Amino acid sequence: DAVTQESSSSSGSSSGSTGAASGEIDQVSFSEVYVASNATDTAAMINAKLAEGLHLVLTPGIYSLDAALEVSSDNQVILGIGLATIIPTAGTPAITVKSNLDGVRVAGVLLQAGSKRSDVLLEWGTEIYGGDASNPGVLSDVFVRVGGPDYFETFADVILSVKTGHVIGDNLWLWRADHSVSGSVYNGDNPCYHGAVIDADDVTMYGLAVEHTLSDLTQWNGDRGRSYFYQSELPYDVTQEGWGDAGYV
Repeated sequence: DAVTQESSSSSGSSSGSTGAASGEIDQVSFSEVYVASNATDTAAMINAKLAEGLHLVLTPGIYSLDAALEVSSDNQVILGIGLATIIPTAGTPAITVKSNLDGVRVAGVLLQAGSKRSDVLLEWGTEIYGGDASNPGVLSDVFVRVGGPDYFETFADVILSVKTGHVIGDNLWLWRADHSVSGSVYNGDNPCYHGAVIDADDVTMYGLAVEHTLSDLTQWNGDRGRSYFYQSELPYDVTQEGWGDAGYV
């Protein structure tokens, strides 16, 4: 497996074994990778492999998990194939990256709120940590939704929380559903209050979309943050009576 390092002063895609743009490619032996299946693996089984320091590949499927997947080592990778989907069933995050970790990668996953309220669905750091500019964490092609495909109501207060500095996001779509299998979403159904809460410094986003949450779509509290392309949509079910003088937009 190949893990591409951060590039600078470059654009477009690169390939090959000699490096990508100005970054380098780290080769990872497949003996260091655990390949999970939604048909056989539980949260406890997967977390045991992550605790050993193995990287994780999630094969296609829906993973209904009763605990968060916990990234616990520097430079650890979670890679979803075929848009592997994680649904927390016990009110936990879908993925937690522990504090004080550098170089973590999460890519190619769809996270979906469950019927028990989660405080946050993707938790990158549980307390503030400055991070490492020379070894940033990276989220690539990560999509997180509250509501949509189910008839039952789903809940999450925050979709993405980032408390680790020098994290890079590349193509993130964070949304509270505006339609579900039952039709359009109104009346505060599938409640979610914030799409992204960025508390760390030096966080950079390339392609951040946040949609339909019921309070501030994005709260960016950290310093020296950067966003290159930001897209947002307000909720359809905001009324002047209920929200017109709430103190935020």
